[in-house]
Amino acid sequence: MPTEPAPRLAHRIVVTVVGALVVALSGMTAPAANADPWPTDWGEDYGVFNPDRGAHTYCFHDAEPPVAALRNRMIAAMDYLAASTDATTFEMVPCDTSSSGGQTDVVWRGATVIVNGTEAIGLTECRRRFDNGLCDRYRVTVNGSLIRSHYGADDNRNRQYRKTACHELGHTLGLNHFNAPHESCQRVGWTGTITDAWTRTWTAHHRGHIDDWF
Repeated sequence: MPTEPAPRLAHRIVVTVVGALVVALSGMTAPAANADPWPTDWGEDYGVFNPDRGAHTYCFHDAEPPVAALRNRMIAAMDYLAASTDATTFEMVPCDTSSSGGQTDVVWRGATVIVNGTEAIGLTECRRRFDNGLCDRYRVTVNGSLIRSHYGADDNRNRQYRKTACHELGHTLGLNHFNAPHESCQRVGWTGTITDAWTRTWTAHHRGHIDDWF
């Protein structure tokens, strides 16, 4: 399943299964634009992860909510999705995680992310899948404590919150990693002091994939 590893990770893909949950720790090699099929296929054993075609709704995890600054950047990422693509979004209060249709699509949480023993910046998990293979509910975790320990300045923390929220939201929409030279929040790793727009936006190429679906 899509995740944003810290940049010290090696170039690799590791796939494990925990019950019905698939976790993929994705490597850092960028695909070329013409070799970037949508939605991302995580292998023949685990299939293609892509959303349903309704509104891309969201909520915040009750037991592990993000801190206020991170929550605000998660909302900003959802607002960007609505403003820049044909997708519709709105917040559901409270979260609907029932087994029936119409439940929340993206459940945001702030918590430590450990994948195969390695701490990562963010993680996206498909928690409920329709029989047709579409993902009905994602759980998206941003490792706020890791970000806060990495940066001392609030401005740098907030930029990373925003970039990782955009990055993980992209995974819920079927987007893969899209590293340099592509200017996209789907790049892996830390933003540092970079303030460029790519840290919080997708390329027109990726927005086109989203528009074609919704």
